[in-house]
Amino acid sequence: MTELNDGALFDAEFGIGHRGSTVPERSGVALSFRGRPSSFSFFGVLQSSVHIAWGRWRSSSKGISGKKYSTAKALDTFPMPDLEDSELKLAAEAYSSLRDECLNEIGIGVTDLFNMVHDPSRMEPLIERFRRVLINLDVAVCKAYGWSDLELFHDYYTQEDLSESDSIRFSISSEAKDQIIKRLSILNRHRYQDEVAAGLNFSKSIGSEKRKPRVRRKTETSSKQPSFDFDGASANDGTYRKAAEQRASYQAGPTHAIVEYMKAHPGWHAKSDIVSAIGITDGQWNAAIAELIADNRIERQGEKRGARYRVVIEGAKE
Repeated sequence: MTELNDGALFDAEFGIGHRGSTVPERSGVALSFRGRPSSFSFFGVLQSSVHIAWGRWRSSSKGISGKKYSTAKALDTFPMPDLEDSELKLAAEAYSSLRDECLNEIGIGVTDLFNMVHDPSRMEPLIERFRRVLINLDVAVCKAYGWSDLELFHDYYTQEDLSESDSIRFSISSEAKDQIIKRLSILNRHRYQDEVAAGLNFSKSIGSEKRKPRVRRKTETSSKQPSFDFDGASANDGTYRKAAEQRASYQAGPTHAIVEYMKAHPGWHAKSDIVSAIGITDGQWNAAIAELIADNRIERQGEKRGARYRVVIEGAKE
């Protein structure tokens, strides 16, 4: 069985290729599995329809070819299930083993394999087995979250954000995807709230006359869960939250950090004050503030060194 101790690759379809074996034909984002005690489970979750639904929802469009995967938006914010779940481990190992068998026996790459999986006319026994393993993996991931009630309805569906000539996918129903996104969003929010209560998220202020020097944030062993804003809690919040293990496996993104800081400190602020207070780099600031302004979550007045920023309060800006 392939060892997951060196790394993996996301392609444009969010498929992962082991380093050392056939790599997807599309460009991707390399991810490391080093130091992860349950690497097969981690690998399996990322290959599941659960993560694909979240990843497509959180990632930006890439023309007619689909979505551009963003680790900051799609992976850092993704709340993992219990990676020690025995059924999940077995399903992930079975997926990895059969995928390698398909690649070696048919003599193709990962992209070609999934093209066959998504083609309803391909009924070869090995491809049919692989589809069943995909279904088993999705079911195991959902059970690891405690979602035994969720009906997935695997079938061939049209993916509306793909080109018409390449839009059919063997996947779960749109209703199941909507439920998954809702439940993951609730879980993300609860984990963030728990971290705030435990003092794991920053709450710095700019009270002193002398500004502290900016320092580069170091990677922490226990990182933080980025969160989103939601309209309200579901009656099933406790049910969705209970099953997934509380693992702080993600870093709080600079976008979220900027918004939370400025919500806590109303009024106009210079870039230097914000960057110093929350400890992010200039590069992280530039990417995050451009996104926030485009999303109308932060407003700016002035230009260059005279620019000032404040959070947009709903209903206050015309």
